[in-house]
Amino acid sequence: MSSRARKRKDVEPPAVDTPSKTKRTRRDDGLRRLRKKGSLQDLPNMPLDIIFEVLGYLLPNDLLNLARTTKEFRNLLMSRESRRFWKTARGNIKGLPKCPDFCQ
Repeated sequence: MSSRARKRKDVEPPAVDTPSKTKRTRRDDGLRRLRKKGSLQDLPNMPLDIIFEVLGYLLPNDLLNLARTTKEFRNLLMSRESRRFWKTARGNIKGLPKCPDFCQ
């Protein structure tokens, strides 16, 4: 038996049961981790105060991507009333210069 075949046989299965909806991803350091797919599927059904709290931690690119997911998020994030979310998202980026006065 070759050494390659022995190595495969010696590998133990993971100790934790992995859900069927997981996707293996590779991080920069080469370690594997599991990421659950569809974990934000209930986000549109969450209470607004929880959604607003989550939006406070996102970056501008994340807000833009979220606005592209559903009509409801687009209406929420592209309205003038959502300026506070965008200002908070810009504040989450260190070293980003302030917007000029004519943009506000």
